Amino acid sequence: MQSVVSQYHNSPLPFIYEFDHVVSRGDWHQKVQEMSSKFRANDATEWLLYEPDFQQFSIYFIALLYAQKNILLAANGQPEKLKELHNEFEIAIVPNAILGINCWNQAIASSASKTIEPHTIDPQQTIHFLTSGSSGAPKKITKHWRQLTSEVDCQQLLWTEQFNNTLIAASVSHQHIYGLLFKFLLPLLTGKPIYAPMIQFPEHLLRLTDYDLNIALISSPAYLTRTAFTDDIQNAMQRLQCIFSSGGVLPTDVAKQLYIANGISPIELYGSTETGGIAWRQSANSAQWTPLPGIQINNTDDQRLSIRSPFLANKNWFMTDDLIEINDAGRFELKGRVDRIVKLEEKRLSLNELESILSRFPQCKQAVATILNNKRMQLVVVIEWTEIHNSTTTNKQRIALVRDYLRGFYETVLLPRKWRFVDTIPINEQGKTTQAMLIKLFG
Repeated sequence: MQSVVSQYHNSPLPFIYEFDHVVSRGDWHQKVQEMSSKFRANDATEWLLYEPDFQQFSIYFIALLYAQKNILLAANGQPEKLKELHNEFEIAIVPNAILGINCWNQAIASSASKTIEPHTIDPQQTIHFLTSGSSGAPKKITKHWRQLTSEVDCQQLLWTEQFNNTLIAASVSHQHIYGLLFKFLLPLLTGKPIYAPMIQFPEHLLRLTDYDLNIALISSPAYLTRTAFTDDIQNAMQRLQCIFSSGGVLPTDVAKQLYIANGISPIELYGSTETGGIAWRQSANSAQWTPLPGIQINNTDDQRLSIRSPFLANKNWFMTDDLIEINDAGRFELKGRVDRIVKLEEKRLSLNELESILSRFPQCKQAVATILNNKRMQLVVVIEWTEIHNSTTTNKQRIALVRDYLRGFYETVLLPRKWRFVDTIPINEQGKTTQAMLIKLFG
């Protein structure tokens, strides 16, 4: 699929829908060719890319690959964060110049020639992703173009009916692998049009009803949880043909509400930046995960999931940190993570289990547990409390209520030592709560 990008180079078909205009595939590809020529004229090989504007990002991304440049995708454009990465790249493409960083300046860039270069992408061309993981520390994960296109091939064949005659819209960032694959690369390589603006709030869905097209919504549990019970999702449902969710587990009540609203059962995708996609499910129908085509799964003696996948760099087995239980049909249930089993006073505790038990407490909408390592290990919990601003209950009273509840499940030594009650648990652009965010809440 490495040369398929250019098959639409003269096509008048609509490609990118902005608020007030539509860019054809032919016009978009012409801009990519012009930009690629400028990139070829620059000797730098390692390029950092952070561009929140989707159309501009899409042009830069493919033009860099045409020019045989390696890409480092930054998770955000915070200047101090990018300065910390200065050893990882030679030049940065960012919306605004940053002092102390060698930034691309399109205004003074020269073109190598007016000759149109052959525009194909080497299957081994490198794209690096930066992910914070659970610790909050940046981690660089390297992919090759062939790995990304291999997953696009798999996903579009699996969901041909869902994507048929749709406009692709997303509430997730194109800078991260899930958004990059589903909002950009899949429609790019399969001829689907894209709605460029990011869907950030429930009411943004209503903009999509202006188009005489069905919508494939690429989303996350965080967005769908905020949206599922609103009038906006009800009004937009007439245009929604399918909903995809990734970046965490979609609450069952949210999945069922979306199904009740219009018969759409959201398709959850499970995987990671390292592995790519692993499995899918529709939790309104079943809690079990089905491996994607081409994915082989196994579990070790300690129940850890291992996979072999065409989306990995090689054919070796890759061991994840997820615990699973495989049934006779080859499907599996997730049972938590290896790194979420902790020992307190020589007693083992599953943070996943603790969060699940807390979520059943009447005033607890969601809970996140973690360990703080200060002078000694401390178990701490953040609880998203219902109607926190309208409640007359004090924090001290809330703690007493929840501790009394937990005593029905745990010994005293396993009860959390510190608590925070919030109206919304913080998440990043990927819809995840990082360790760094939790540490900040506890000062």
